[in-house]
Amino acid sequence: MHIKQHARLTKAVAPALEPGELAQLTGRARVTTVPTGTLGKAAAVARENSRSANRAEAFLVLTDRRLLVLETSMMSRPTSKVRRAIPRDALSLLRFKRGVVSTIDLALENDEDGVRLRFPRPDRQVADELAALFDVEPV
Repeated sequence: MHIKQHARLTKAVAPALEPGELAQLTGRARVTTVPTGTLGKAAAVARENSRSANRAEAFLVLTDRRLLVLETSMMSRPTSKVRRAIPRDALSLLRFKRGVVSTIDLALENDEDGVRLRFPRPDRQVADELAALFDVEPV
Protein backbone atom coordinates (compact mmCIF):
# COMPACT_ATOMS: atom_id res chain seq x y z
CA MET A 1 0.00 0.00 0.00
CA HIS A 2 2.79 2.44 0.85
CA ILE A 3 4.42 1.82 -2.53
CA LYS A 4 1.21 2.76 -4.36
CA GLN A 5 0.72 5.82 -2.15
CA HIS A 6 4.32 6.90 -2.74
CA ALA A 7 3.85 6.54 -6.50
CA ARG A 8 0.60 8.59 -6.40
CA LEU A 9 2.21 11.33 -4.33
CA THR A 10 5.33 11.64 -6.46
CA LYS A 11 3.17 11.78 -9.59
CA ALA A 12 0.83 14.41 -8.05
CA VAL A 13 3.68 16.63 -6.84
CA ALA A 14 5.80 16.37 -10.02
CA PRO A 15 4.54 19.66 -11.55
CA ALA A 16 5.38 21.57 -8.35
CA LEU A 17 8.95 20.28 -8.06
CA GLU A 18 11.86 22.51 -8.97
CA PRO A 19 14.38 21.22 -11.52
CA GLY A 20 16.57 18.58 -9.88
CA GLU A 21 14.40 18.36 -6.73
CA LEU A 22 13.76 14.80 -5.55
CA ALA A 23 11.01 13.38 -3.32
CA GLN A 24 12.58 11.55 -0.39
CA LEU A 25 9.70 10.75 1.94
CA THR A 26 5.94 10.64 1.44
CA GLY A 27 3.05 10.07 3.80
CA ARG A 28 -0.30 11.14 5.17
CA ALA A 29 -0.87 13.22 8.30
CA ARG A 30 -3.27 15.57 10.03
CA VAL A 31 -1.65 18.99 9.78
CA THR A 32 -2.39 21.66 12.38
CA THR A 33 -0.88 24.94 13.43
CA VAL A 34 0.84 24.91 16.80
CA PRO A 35 2.04 28.06 18.61
CA THR A 36 5.74 27.91 19.37
CA GLY A 37 6.24 31.43 20.71
CA THR A 38 6.68 32.40 24.34
CA LEU A 39 3.01 32.08 25.29
CA GLY A 40 1.80 30.64 28.55
CA LYS A 41 0.42 27.10 28.48
CA ALA A 42 -3.23 28.19 28.92
CA ALA A 43 -2.90 30.79 26.15
CA ALA A 44 -1.27 28.23 23.87
CA VAL A 45 -4.11 25.73 24.43
CA ALA A 46 -6.76 28.40 23.81
CA ARG A 47 -4.98 29.50 20.65
CA GLU A 48 -4.69 25.91 19.40
CA ASN A 49 -8.40 25.31 19.98
CA SER A 50 -9.33 28.50 18.13
CA ARG A 51 -7.46 27.27 15.07
CA SER A 52 -9.55 24.16 14.55
CA ALA A 53 -10.38 25.40 11.07
CA ASN A 54 -6.73 24.93 10.11
CA ARG A 55 -6.89 21.20 10.83
CA ALA A 56 -7.07 18.95 7.86
CA GLU A 57 -5.88 15.63 6.57
CA ALA A 58 -3.13 16.16 4.07
CA PHE A 59 -0.47 14.33 2.16
CA LEU A 60 3.16 15.20 2.79
CA VAL A 61 6.10 15.07 0.45
CA LEU A 62 9.54 15.75 1.89
CA THR A 63 12.01 16.60 -0.82
CA ASP A 64 15.70 17.37 -0.58
CA ARG A 65 14.74 21.10 -0.49
CA ARG A 66 11.21 21.47 0.93
CA LEU A 67 8.34 19.96 2.88
CA LEU A 68 5.26 20.08 0.66
CA VAL A 69 1.76 19.76 2.10
CA LEU A 70 -0.73 18.61 -0.55
CA GLU A 71 -4.49 18.85 -0.40
CA THR A 72 -6.68 15.76 -0.55
CA SER A 73 -9.48 15.16 -3.02
CA MET A 74 -13.03 14.16 -2.11
CA MET A 75 -12.00 10.53 -2.51
CA SER A 76 -9.04 10.90 -0.08
CA ARG A 77 -6.50 10.89 -2.87
CA PRO A 78 -3.64 13.38 -3.23
CA THR A 79 -4.16 16.35 -5.52
CA SER A 80 -1.47 18.35 -7.27
CA LYS A 81 -2.47 21.49 -5.34
CA VAL A 82 0.26 22.42 -2.84
CA ARG A 83 -1.33 23.91 0.26
CA ARG A 84 1.98 24.83 1.86
CA ALA A 85 5.65 24.65 0.86
CA ILE A 86 8.18 25.03 3.67
CA PRO A 87 11.90 25.28 2.94
CA ARG A 88 13.69 22.39 4.59
CA ASP A 89 16.37 24.59 6.14
CA ALA A 90 13.62 26.61 7.90
CA LEU A 91 12.40 23.51 9.78
CA SER A 92 13.54 22.41 13.21
CA LEU A 93 12.08 19.62 15.29
CA LEU A 94 10.53 20.62 18.61
CA ARG A 95 9.08 17.30 19.74
CA PHE A 96 8.48 13.76 18.56
CA LYS A 97 6.02 11.57 20.42
CA ARG A 98 5.48 8.00 19.23
CA GLY A 99 2.23 6.26 20.06
CA VAL A 100 -0.92 4.94 18.43
CA VAL A 101 -0.98 8.36 16.80
CA SER A 102 2.58 9.66 16.40
CA THR A 103 3.04 13.43 16.70
CA ILE A 104 5.81 15.63 15.35
CA ASP A 105 5.97 19.33 16.21
CA LEU A 106 8.08 21.45 13.87
CA ALA A 107 9.21 25.03 14.45
CA LEU A 108 9.49 27.31 11.46
CA GLU A 109 12.25 29.87 11.18
CA ASN A 110 10.92 33.48 11.33
CA ASP A 111 7.41 32.34 12.28
CA GLU A 112 5.80 32.25 15.72
CA ASP A 113 3.52 29.38 14.73
CA GLY A 114 4.86 25.95 13.99
CA VAL A 115 3.36 22.88 12.38
CA ARG A 116 2.06 19.79 14.15
CA LEU A 117 1.92 16.59 12.15
CA ARG A 118 -0.19 13.74 13.53
CA PHE A 119 0.39 10.45 11.80
CA PRO A 120 -2.23 7.67 12.06
CA ARG A 121 -1.05 4.18 12.98
CA PRO A 122 -0.65 2.96 9.37
CA ASP A 123 1.72 5.89 8.69
CA ARG A 124 3.65 5.68 11.95
CA GLN A 125 6.73 4.48 10.06
CA VAL A 126 6.72 7.76 8.09
CA ALA A 127 6.83 9.67 11.40
CA ASP A 128 9.77 7.53 12.54
CA GLU A 129 11.66 8.18 9.29
CA LEU A 130 10.96 11.92 9.44
CA ALA A 131 12.17 12.14 13.04
CA ALA A 132 15.28 10.13 12.13
CA LEU A 133 16.19 12.84 9.60
CA PHE A 134 16.39 15.23 12.56
CA ASP A 135 18.35 12.70 14.68
CA VAL A 136 15.71 12.65 17.42
CA GLU A 137 14.39 9.74 19.48
CA PRO A 138 10.71 9.60 20.56
CA VAL A 139 9.67 11.09 23.91
